[in-house]
Amino acid sequence: MSSERSFLVDPDVGRDGLLVAASQGKAVPQPVPANETETALGELARMGRPASPVILPVLDLAACFSILAFATASLDTASLQGRWALFGLAMNQMALLALFLANGLYDRRILRSAGRIFRATALPAAFVVLASLAMGQLASGASVVTGMPAVSGAVAGHAAASWAALVLVRLGWLAYMRAAARPMDDPLVLVGRAEDVREFLDETRIAFSRDPDRLRQVVGYIATEGSGPVLPDLPRLGRIDTVPGNRSLLASLPPTTQIVVVVRDAQDPAVQPLLHQLYETCFAVRMAVLPALRLRRGALSVALGADSSFLLQPPSLSPAQWVAKRTLDLSIASVGLLLIGPLLAMIALAIKLDSPGPVFFRQARHGMNNRPFSILKFRTMQHRPNAAFEQARRNDPRVTRVGAFLRKTSLDELPQLFNVIGGSMSLVGPRPHPLELNERYEPMVERLFARHRLPPGLTGLAQINHNRGETATVDVMQDRVDYDLRYVREYSVLNDVKIILLTFVMIWRNKDVY
Repeated sequence: MSSERSFLVDPDVGRDGLLVAASQGKAVPQPVPANETETALGELARMGRPASPVILPVLDLAACFSILAFATASLDTASLQGRWALFGLAMNQMALLALFLANGLYDRRILRSAGRIFRATALPAAFVVLASLAMGQLASGASVVTGMPAVSGAVAGHAAASWAALVLVRLGWLAYMRAAARPMDDPLVLVGRAEDVREFLDETRIAFSRDPDRLRQVVGYIATEGSGPVLPDLPRLGRIDTVPGNRSLLASLPPTTQIVVVVRDAQDPAVQPLLHQLYETCFAVRMAVLPALRLRRGALSVALGADSSFLLQPPSLSPAQWVAKRTLDLSIASVGLLLIGPLLAMIALAIKLDSPGPVFFRQARHGMNNRPFSILKFRTMQHRPNAAFEQARRNDPRVTRVGAFLRKTSLDELPQLFNVIGGSMSLVGPRPHPLELNERYEPMVERLFARHRLPPGLTGLAQINHNRGETATVDVMQDRVDYDLRYVREYSVLNDVKIILLTFVMIWRNKDVY
């Protein structure tokens, strides 16, 4: 197979990855039940978020400190031997935690079963215990501290207790996740012709016959053709529509979904519109080309990872980055609402006294993965519930007296803190546009919808670079989209904090908001 390939690759990501394939197989076309799509999508939406081991470091530190406190109480810390024992125990606990990290014991792929946990922890346990005993023997031979073998025995005992505590933490976490029916993997959805998906599944089951839990990662498939065979053991989630503007099916999938596009010809022109849509989502996107390679055991762990498949697009953020971003959002938004509660009440009263109509303004806008949501703002214009969409402009006669002040100071955006707490928005991200505005500019602005790979934000990189307010021309909109795509590519918590701080400066300096 040639190493030069012309199929579309996300320009923000580059070229990397793995090619997975399967064996031959055909199926007889059958009608698809009318309610199958709704049922399958409903079950997928009800799936809990994949099990997250982010709590394990906290539990590990708590367990180690508890054992260290017990050792402090049980040992004679006034003696040199006791102090050596505590020092040795602390060092062993640090080594134990480092070995747990190196052996993948904070990775849910290792934590999926008790057997895997015990196998992964056996080497760290043996190393720590043997290191404790060796430390005692060497120190005793060098006459560093009298009674050192006994001290090393105590250290080894407490180190073994630490190992047992860390293992119990993982077994308890695993039991809780199973009781809560939390899946151990991100859901994986196949996209392609039903016959190709069938072939891919057949080979996958052969490769992973000894590891059935891995097969549960595949939760359904999306057809690229209107008719085809029914796969009785894999729900059909629907048919993807590559017509511009129709993104409802992909928007309905959970944000942790992984996509594998199953094709027979990576250079097929019909594949490119599909990939264009997938590059507008936060999903990890991979391609399996049939029948280039036989799928072998171990491949499912990466795409389903061997040494050669194509990773077309990684997920927009890693699990750790999602946790960090959500933690920042919740902490600042919660504290902010508590601090500005009286201000919100005064603004609401001023709006009611200034003009008739509701205090809040709600509007449908595109969120992450192009999923529409209802944004919440203070009303700044005259109340016209049935008016057609019209973007605000300078000296807009619809803006009220109070509204003009709110828009100038961006105080009308404060209710979006409730959107942030609810999860439909983030503190920092691409500003969400009205649906009509996106539809108007989609044919003219390159990669407009790719900015939705992250949650929309109260502020963003474009806003602190003087691109706020009306987008009256294509050039202005393209400039904003370029800033948003740069933010998606270069995301970090530090960048979010920097943008938040610079936003307060820009609010008072920017004259383009009206």
